[in-house]
Amino acid sequence: MVIYEIHLQIDRDILEAFNAWLAPHIQAILTFDGFQGAYLMEDRQQNNASSHALTVSYQVDTYEHLENYLNNGAATMRQDGSDKFPGQFTASRNIMNVNNIFSATT
Repeated sequence: MVIYEIHLQIDRDILEAFNAWLAPHIQAILTFDGFQGAYLMEDRQQNNASSHALTVSYQVDTYEHLENYLNNGAATMRQDGSDKFPGQFTASRNIMNVNNIFSATT
């Protein structure tokens, strides 16, 4: 499994509109082959008076599935956000391979 994270820093002035756009945007990305699910998380340590920090963490079956998205869909998906909210947010990305999954025992 691969974790694909997008870290967003969003101007507070557009936060409500951005959140309304983000949910269907995440759902659209989840239609790509190999994308299994996503977490939308608030990064409380990065929030400040002028911006709000969110991270979207996608669970992807394999790096090949992610590579397919990056080569065939990512540019369009990224441009959609840039067109709707020009200069009003920043995004950075991480790609991580899952080595182990640990669970609490009950």
